[in-house]
Amino acid sequence: MGRTTDVRGYYVNNFIGLQKEFPTDVYIFNSLNINKNELTIVGIISKKRLLQKAKFYKKGTLRHRSNGTSFRTKADLYEIENNQLSDIKDLNDLVNKLEILNSYLYG
Repeated sequence: MGRTTDVRGYYVNNFIGLQKEFPTDVYIFNSLNINKNELTIVGIISKKRLLQKAKFYKKGTLRHRSNGTSFRTKADLYEIENNQLSDIKDLNDLVNKLEILNSYLYG
């Protein structure tokens, strides 16, 4: 996600419905503060949990943002809140969580 502010706990991450067909098991959500040119790893989640926990909006749904603006979805859209993701503290933490997810998914 491209943003003009730092990550906030109440922000959501958008996931376009067409992406659910991609052959992946894990999603890593990031936020790019374009004013600071700073990338933050927001969190990680398995594809299965993402599809279970995310809110789904059909194409054409009017979505309202916390800042008072709104938009119509141009495709089916999933939204997941930051607090639904597993936090990432640093790159070592990311590697550890990927290993744990891999072990969980593939034994």
